[in-house]
Amino acid sequence: TESLHLSEPKMASGKNRHLNIRETVKALHQEGGVPIFWRGLTASLLGLVHVAIQFPLYEFLKAEFRTINSNEKGQERPIDLLCASGISKVCASFVSYPHEVIRSRMMDARGAEAGRNALKTVQ
Repeated sequence: TESLHLSEPKMASGKNRHLNIRETVKALHQEGGVPIFWRGLTASLLGLVHVAIQFPLYEFLKAEFRTINSNEKGQERPIDLLCASGISKVCASFVSYPHEVIRSRMMDARGAEAGRNALKTVQ
């Protein structure tokens, strides 16, 4: 799916005004060969940090809300689940958002070293 994540912004950005995805993929391949489709993969893998933060935090908050506000059956209230979900998503997004910027820059980079090093992209 990484190649589709690359093709979609290229089509939308206007840098490669092609009629369809086939022409966009062909132009990208001519520009950088097969490696161009894997630009930003390292940074995308760092995106797993988002999941590693959100779900454990959600489960923790859900358990906390259960102990504080559970009904007589020991179940969470829907509002508690909504709050746990929202708080965990906001926290995870806040921490992991910078990787989205790095990934986008790596995918759109040009030149010989384009998309090769996430640390160089940050600078």
